[in-house]
Amino acid sequence: MPVKEETREGFNTSSRSLLATQAVAVLSFSIVILGIVYTIVTAVDFVSERRFRDFGEILIFLLMAILLSYGTLTYLLARVGYIRRNKKFLESAEPRVSTRLARDSWPSITVLVPSYREELNVIRKTLLSAALQEYPNLRIVLLIDDPFKSTDSSERESLELARGLPQALLDQLCAPAEECRSAMREYLGRQKGGAIDPARESSILANLNDRVAGWFETFADDHQVVDYTDRFFIELNYRKPAIRYRQRAHQLRNSPIVEATVSNAEDRCLGEYAHLASLFEADISSFERKRYVNLSHVANKATNLNCYIGLLGNYFREVTASKGVSIEQTSSDCAEFSIPDSDLILMLDADTLISADYAPRLADFLEKSENERVAVVQCPYVAFPDPPNVLQRIAGAQTDIQYLLHQGMTFYDAAYWVGANALVRTAALRETATTEIENGIPVKRFIQDRTPVEDTESSLNLIQHGWRIFNYPAQLASSATPDDFGSLIIQRRRWANGGMLLLPALALYLRTGTGGWSKAREVFMRAQYLLSLGPVSMALIFVLLFSWQLEIWAIWMMLIAVVYFAFYMRDLYLIGYRRSDLLRVFALNLLLVPVNIGGLVTSIHQAFTGRKAKFKRTPKTETRTAISPGFLVAEVLGFVVLTALSLRSFSHDNPVQAIFIALHALFFLYAMSAYIGIRSMFEDFAVLWRNQALPEQDSRST
Repeated sequence: MPVKEETREGFNTSSRSLLATQAVAVLSFSIVILGIVYTIVTAVDFVSERRFRDFGEILIFLLMAILLSYGTLTYLLARVGYIRRNKKFLESAEPRVSTRLARDSWPSITVLVPSYREELNVIRKTLLSAALQEYPNLRIVLLIDDPFKSTDSSERESLELARGLPQALLDQLCAPAEECRSAMREYLGRQKGGAIDPARESSILANLNDRVAGWFETFADDHQVVDYTDRFFIELNYRKPAIRYRQRAHQLRNSPIVEATVSNAEDRCLGEYAHLASLFEADISSFERKRYVNLSHVANKATNLNCYIGLLGNYFREVTASKGVSIEQTSSDCAEFSIPDSDLILMLDADTLISADYAPRLADFLEKSENERVAVVQCPYVAFPDPPNVLQRIAGAQTDIQYLLHQGMTFYDAAYWVGANALVRTAALRETATTEIENGIPVKRFIQDRTPVEDTESSLNLIQHGWRIFNYPAQLASSATPDDFGSLIIQRRRWANGGMLLLPALALYLRTGTGGWSKAREVFMRAQYLLSLGPVSMALIFVLLFSWQLEIWAIWMMLIAVVYFAFYMRDLYLIGYRRSDLLRVFALNLLLVPVNIGGLVTSIHQAFTGRKAKFKRTPKTETRTAISPGFLVAEVLGFVVLTALSLRSFSHDNPVQAIFIALHALFFLYAMSAYIGIRSMFEDFAVLWRNQALPEQDSRST
């Protein structure tokens, strides 16, 4: 759900919000320090009394309590950073960047859209949102990662449709593109003949802008609405541009282009024509790395992107041998095809939509001299508005809160690359690339893939080389939220897997180079991003189950929790959700605890074995994704354990603790019912039962 228009006002019209957040942050920090001091003093007493078991328990609690308190403190600090950035942005806001403005050249951008067995409608919208960027020097490449040869007829059909999609989109844009190009050619003819009348050109341009608006309106009317993402796409990429071009036509009629000199008038007219001529002039193609036996076939998004980035700026031919088709670099004279180099690369997930001014605004930012060491600029995405079910709405609320936190972390120069829609300097990727030998083939890694969180890992690689990452302060990108809990598990487990493995790299960054207090502050914020899922989920379980045995520490945790939830509820309201959605977010977080711990366990396994975790893409299909057996059992056990602990507390005459745990059990039950569905759980258990029975049936039949 896009943040409310009044959100900036709610955060910035007075200093009260900033002062309140800062005051509570100081108070929370004081509570944490007092809690730590008290705990240490108590631990020393335990040692002197030779109560070593109690000493061990209290130290474990101290570690868990610090983790949870750390999360609250960084949330408050990120909120402070967000408010300060917004205030500065409002005071120095620049007008909309327009490619109509005279400019010697725009940096070239290649948009890469990695795709693996995506629904055609999903890819189509993403490619169109890229193709309709108001940017004159843009190439779009669909990186199809489906199996190149499949025995499944439905998979083959899906692959053929994906291969044909670029041409289908070019056909859709052909007529308006030709009309705008024709107008440009006619203008150049008049210019060559010296017959330029700025007032007449203004009238022609007004009519042409009306025609462009009409094309957008036709596209909107013809677009089939399959789901809520289609409605958002139509509004963002068709209706809003149509309104802008109608307004531009009105401006040109009421304020014709009239300049002091003819040459300036010609430049302005030429800029208008060139802008419209490039609007529908899309360069859309596709590429399949799995076609070539000498390119890496490792199954993850990073490798899909790396293979294509490594080919930029070269000429190639195909060589057929016994093992299959290879791609071979050659000279321009012998080449069968070329892959142009690119100044910038926009990496766009197949389910992400961007507004028409995304590329020009971010490219203009990177072109400024003070930003020459910015490697990645992005607008952290928000969730699509008006989703059809409660899971998508509440998971979307978490995404939108993350938007605020990502923006706030930029204040401390602690932003992370968010891979769904980042604009990246090609030079930065080449400077930080590594080369490894894979199956006897040199493989260049521009985006690191040691962990499933390839964008986070690459962020640390970039900052170690002196590059910066920046979150542009505007909402210009939206992305899909998984529509069922099975898909959400795959996404969130991937997010939770890898952060712990990256802590040594962050520690190395802190120890090397200079920076002093500002660098320490940056690392303080960055570390929480790596710890916020798996380790914090472990801490939550421990504190929930054991803090009631230590009354003073229970008070500490309650105070910190009240602070966190109060501000979280306030922020939910400011970004367009209901205050009561805090309870639904809390219930979803409880349900995700086993998922986050599963990601943490996978990270620990990789740390000890050195084996990379298998990359699992988030499914985007019309059918429901079944929950894997392990997590299905874990969710049920979670509810059973909470219920049993509550009953145990009642039997031990501890009603306060019993009620507290019982409330968590009720939230857990609500989450299973609302976000998974009791019927869906029974269906998945039935599938699990049938699958377990199959081996016995097979053995009997043989």
